[in-house]
Amino acid sequence: MEYLNFIVALQIVFLFSILFFKNDIILNKLLAVIFLVPLLVFGFNILDILNINTIFYGDLYFLINAISYLFAPLIFYYVNRMCGKNIVITHPLFVISIFIICGDLFFFFKYLAMDAISKESYVLAIKRAEFPIEIVALKGLFMLMQLLYFSIGVYQVCKFKKKVFNLFSTKSKVKVKFTQRFIIIVFGFKVVSILTYLLMPASFLDLVISPFLIFFLGVFIVYSAFKYPVIFDEDTYKVFLKDLELVDKIPLVYNESSEEKSRSKVVLQAKTITSFLTKSEAYLKPEYTIYDLSKDLGFSTTEVSTAINKELCKNFSQLVNDFRIEASKTILLEKYNSFTIESIAELVGFKSRASFYRAFKSVMGITPTQYLKLVKAA
Repeated sequence: MEYLNFIVALQIVFLFSILFFKNDIILNKLLAVIFLVPLLVFGFNILDILNINTIFYGDLYFLINAISYLFAPLIFYYVNRMCGKNIVITHPLFVISIFIICGDLFFFFKYLAMDAISKESYVLAIKRAEFPIEIVALKGLFMLMQLLYFSIGVYQVCKFKKKVFNLFSTKSKVKVKFTQRFIIIVFGFKVVSILTYLLMPASFLDLVISPFLIFFLGVFIVYSAFKYPVIFDEDTYKVFLKDLELVDKIPLVYNESSEEKSRSKVVLQAKTITSFLTKSEAYLKPEYTIYDLSKDLGFSTTEVSTAINKELCKNFSQLVNDFRIEASKTILLEKYNSFTIESIAELVGFKSRASFYRAFKSVMGITPTQYLKLVKAA
């Protein structure tokens, strides 16, 4: 058993180092921190299995218990963040968890107040899994709370997936799928843990079943990271945030017709396209094509073309030229003494002076030179 706990502890250290230090994505770091909780638990298990005596055994037992109660709240918070929700500490489930942790700390202080002989008897009872009634009650409440956390998490993710799956970019869809599978696996593990707790000795759950389940969860994350690298990728995370931001701006209903869903999807994709071009200024690249835009957003070229044509009422070239003309107007206004017309055309992505003039006149109705004269006269 000590080997199983030791192997899982090493696996968690590996997962933590990859998730926490690979990039600056807050959700990856949060997932890494979540795995620190079982790491501390399994470290304590190893001490217990090897029968390493320490005068701080009782203290560690209560403190590790208190930390373990954070596992479900942290997963719940992670899942909500992956669904675009930022829940606060006053959430009812969090409040109940705080009371459970306070209960554990209360029993800890009672333990500290015991004399040396009583403490020794208390520790021996814990090692024999002969838990005091208050510890049994606290553990039972804790397991029910975990089940409630994960049940609500499964419901929220499935609801979120139904709401946005036909609207998100391909990369964001992969993140939503991962979140759904992750919480379903965690929920399944909790059901297995409760059944084990009811049918088997508590030590078997703590020393064998729990490490095995966490090991399997770690394998799932590693497998997902290798098969779908976009899940933990920084660029994908930026696209994911844009999708979440735009979804919040569009009212979505679940009983809308397929035609209405299609319309909502086009509207969202059009907003995503304009928002991306505005922030990234990718249109400044002379060779930028609709295929490049599709790749950047994770949409198909057909989806990009449809969104631009139907919602923005123009083609890709017209859209890009509109952005380039707006950029050139800013340069003409602010730095007309520093650049020639040819330089400005090149700066905003046009390949030649002639193409810049044609596009500018098509949008503004006058040439860049005429526009500059009007601005100076004003």
